[in-house]
Amino acid sequence: MEFAKKDYVAPARMIGNIYYVGTHPASTHVIDTGDGLILIDPGYYEALYVVIDNMHRVGLDPMDIKYILLTHAHYDHVDATAALVELTGAKVFISKDDMPLISGEIFHY
Repeated sequence: MEFAKKDYVAPARMIGNIYYVGTHPASTHVIDTGDGLILIDPGYYEALYVVIDNMHRVGLDPMDIKYILLTHAHYDHVDATAALVELTGAKVFISKDDMPLISGEIFHY
């Protein structure tokens, strides 16, 4: 997937401590626990710079990501996960049933 300007979505505080920082093709949300950040579905690798920039725009530091939650193993939800783990050291959580999909046991990218 190539990221296009038309896919940009401005970041926003949704309610309380929950923020939207994703793109049009791939939603990404952040929860600020006050003790670190929980990022939900990092999205496409090609748009990771948008997610990081959007976090800064709402006053969140990507280096404060402690946990990454993957709602399911579709490519548009998990593609940027490895890069974020390398950058932040965050721990990743995904359901047991989806684990074979992202571990390469079923699909190979």
